[in-house]
Amino acid sequence: LDSRNVQRACLQEVLGKFFSLRARSAKQDAYAHTAVKQAVSIINSAFTETIDLYQLATELNLHQRYFISLFKTMIGIPPHQYQIALRIDMARRMLNTEIPLSEIAMQSGFADQSHLNRHFKRIYGMPPGIFRDQTSALGS
Repeated sequence: LDSRNVQRACLQEVLGKFFSLRARSAKQDAYAHTAVKQAVSIINSAFTETIDLYQLATELNLHQRYFISLFKTMIGIPPHQYQIALRIDMARRMLNTEIPLSEIAMQSGFADQSHLNRHFKRIYGMPPGIFRDQTSALGS
């Protein structure tokens, strides 16, 4: 029972950090740069696809380095990390299903299951299969 409480506390802490950028967005919205708003909208709508940051910056009439710096200042993380966070969130939500991990990886926009594992482990400290097992055990 104590280990479950520790696991829940760890998950809450990780999820809190992971989604803190959403909480900050309401306050920063009034000051947000139009290009960043457009970029967030584009990334949100196509996060499972490959997004060329140079092309995106060009479409927004910004130099790539300036765009990445501006995005990081406004959102808290660079655009590619933002995209990966969206993919990880989608994969995490799909873990409560019986969909095979390789299919979850593909549907979330990762090249393969090892690509998902690498990024998922970086955020949650464990691969998605173990995360699935532990969260399903917590729900039981």
